[in-house]
Amino acid sequence: MKTLTLNKVFEMELHRFAETIDDIASAASQEMKIESQLQKIEEAWRHQQFDLGKCKKGSEDRGWVLKSCDDIKLTLEDNILTLQSMSGSRFIGAFMDTVRDWEKKLNHISEVIDLWIVVQRKWMYLESIFLGSEDIRLQLPEEAKKFDRIDKAFKKIMTDTAKSPNVLNASHAENRM
Repeated sequence: MKTLTLNKVFEMELHRFAETIDDIASAASQEMKIESQLQKIEEAWRHQQFDLGKCKKGSEDRGWVLKSCDDIKLTLEDNILTLQSMSGSRFIGAFMDTVRDWEKKLNHISEVIDLWIVVQRKWMYLESIFLGSEDIRLQLPEEAKKFDRIDKAFKKIMTDTAKSPNVLNASHAENRM
């Protein structure tokens, strides 16, 4: 192996390639910035957790529900904008697949949360109707059976999420969309 000395560096006459070296260094710096941002996004979602609380009617435990997802939605929006900005960079080359993968994951999480909140709101409304009145269950037996199936599925999803509240994993679990 040859030893690189200062004298050998001067013999290479690198000063003649200053512009090329500057371009290479600048590109490497931009690529390092993209890589660092991707690592921050991955780290954030590795630890992002849903905030869940118990749903109670009086003293009766009705299961788990999502609490506010505002912080999660804000992080989603920020990260999606960061990824879109990266996508427009000419230095994205080596990271394009990773950026696209994260864009898909985060858009999926956003869609799941939006749908989850709508389903939860409707579940809470219908629960008070179908579990609060035997008379309604008798008048609407098919709808009551349908609600019972939905109630069971929703409670299972929420129990599973309470056991493992990581946003990325819970949003990409089977049967979330």
